[in-house]
Amino acid sequence: MLINTRLPGASITLWTALSVTLPLALITVFLLRLVLRTHQLQVATGSAGLIGEVGMVEQPLAPRGKIIVHGELWDATSAAPAQPGGLVRVTGVDGMTLRVEPVAEESASSQSKAGPATIATDEKNQGG
Repeated sequence: MLINTRLPGASITLWTALSVTLPLALITVFLLRLVLRTHQLQVATGSAGLIGEVGMVEQPLAPRGKIIVHGELWDATSAAPAQPGGLVRVTGVDGMTLRVEPVAEESASSQSKAGPATIATDEKNQGG
């Protein structure tokens, strides 16, 4: 409609229309791909983001104690006892209390290499 009009000076060339439309179409496709990729990511916040994470025991779990996950101190319960410095994996969340299970050292290092190192780094950053 704008390309072939009878009004003098009211038309645009096909080259101008394409030079505006194609970049906008490419930007739209790129942004749409980013949105779709984001929807496929695992939840990283809230209680769902904690399940499966590895933390370090701060106070003995027998069966209640405290652990550090993501640099935060949490109340935790465990069916098996765990000593300070030991690694545990979060299996569930009950309000503000985490349900955890002890993790064997070799499985923790293969599945969550950044877990204890990240925890130690977070403790230093928080002054603890």
